[in-house]
Amino acid sequence: LADRYSRTRILTVGLCIWSTATFLSAYINKFWELAALRVLLGLGAATVNPTTASLVVDYFSEEYQSLVLSILVSMVFLGVDIGLISAVISQNFGWRIVYTVLGGFGIGMAPIVGLTVWDPYIKREINAKTEQKKNYSVLEVIKHIFKEKYMIMVFISCAIRFTGGYSLGVWMQVFYRRVFGLTPTQITAWLAVIIPVCGMSGAYTGGFLADYLHKKIRGGKAILVTISCFLGLLTSIPAFLYPDYKLSFAFLALSFFTAEMWNGPALSIVCDQAKPGMVSSVTAIFYSIGSIGSVGPFILGFLIEQFKIIPPFHHANNAGYDPTYPMLIMVSGNYFLSFVGFCVASILMNNSTTETYDEII
Repeated sequence: LADRYSRTRILTVGLCIWSTATFLSAYINKFWELAALRVLLGLGAATVNPTTASLVVDYFSEEYQSLVLSILVSMVFLGVDIGLISAVISQNFGWRIVYTVLGGFGIGMAPIVGLTVWDPYIKREINAKTEQKKNYSVLEVIKHIFKEKYMIMVFISCAIRFTGGYSLGVWMQVFYRRVFGLTPTQITAWLAVIIPVCGMSGAYTGGFLADYLHKKIRGGKAILVTISCFLGLLTSIPAFLYPDYKLSFAFLALSFFTAEMWNGPALSIVCDQAKPGMVSSVTAIFYSIGSIGSVGPFILGFLIEQFKIIPPFHHANNAGYDPTYPMLIMVSGNYFLSFVGFCVASILMNNSTTETYDEII
C-alpha cells in the first residue's frame, strides 16, 4: 500500500489504530479483549517501518542513507527506555494508567503527523514532475531483490542477527535478577541509561562509518555490518561471564554500542537494491524476515529449561534456572553466525558484476 498510495496517510491511520488499541487496553477485563486489541495494535504498528524508511530514503541523499536510516531505527531504543520506565510506573500506580497515557499521547499525535509529514512522491505529482513510480507486485519485488546471491545471504544473516538481539532484549532483566540478585528497579536504572545512550550512539556511528566505507569500496556497508557483529560477539561474552555485575553492565554497554551499529547499514543495503516504487515493500520484506528472530526468546527459554542450572540467587521470590550459558548460545552464538553470514555476503557483493540501483543512479 505504501508504494502505491500516500505514505503519510497510511502512517497516520496506522498511528490512530495502534494508539486507540493501546488506549482501550486500559479498560479491558477479559483475556480475549486484550488479545483482540493486541492484534489490532499489531496491524496498526505494521505500517511504521515500511512508510518511515521509504520516506527517509526519499528525503535525503543516497550519500547519507546509512546514517539517516540508522537514526530512524535507533528510535526503538527510546521506545525501550519508555517501556522500562512504564514498568516502574506500573508497579507503583498500576498498569492501566500507563496504557491510558501512552495511547492518549499517540491519538493526539496522529493529526500532527498527518499535517506535518509530507510525501515526496505526492509533491512531485502536484508539481507535475516527470519522475513517475511504477507499481510492482509483491512477487516482482521478491524476484528483483533475491536475484543476487549476496542478497539472499544478507537476509539470512539479518534473520540470525535479529534472533540474537530479540533473545537478549527479552531475557536481560531475568539474567541480572537470577545471576546477580538485583531488583527490577536496580536493573531498570542501569538499562535505562545503557540501552538508549549506547544503542543510539552505536547506531549513529555505524551509519556514519558505513556511508564512509561505501564511498571507498563496493560492499563497504556489508563490511561495516560484519565488523559490528564481530565486535558485538567479543563484548557480549564477558557481559555474561563476569562475576561482578558492574563489569557485566560495562561490557553490556560496549556490546550495545558495537552490536547496534548494524541495523541502519543493513537496511540501507536492501534499499540500495530497490527501484523507485519498491522501497516500502522491500523494507516490509526486510522486517518480515527479521521477525523470524522473535522465535529466539522461546528457543532460549527452552534451552534454559533443558540446562537446569541453579542460579546464584535462587529463592521463592526469584525462582527459575540460570540463563547464562543458554544466553551465550543464543546471543553470542547468533552474533557469530551472522558475522560469518555477512562475511560471505561481503565477498559475494564485491565479486558481483551487477550494479545496484543506487550505483546506476
